[in-house]
Amino acid sequence: MNNLLAKLKESWHKGYVQGITDGRDFTLSLLTVTLNELYNFGNERINATNTKMQELWDKEFKDDPETGARHLMERIEQIKHK
Repeated sequence: MNNLLAKLKESWHKGYVQGITDGRDFTLSLLTVTLNELYNFGNERINATNTKMQELWDKEFKDDPETGARHLMERIEQIKHK
């Protein structure tokens, strides 16, 4: 029974992380088009943005998405109030 519960928890976690990853990828696509239309970002800037987003993802979200999301919201509030 414990083994089944462990497998269910692992399966749920993988699905949860996959949902976050899918949402991130969609948001990145939308952000790419938006930056291009608003600020004429070309391939070089888009690639730099993608690289930085991956660095932030690996640092903040990869191991603990919920804590990463909280930190992200804190950073957004700091940016809005500058």
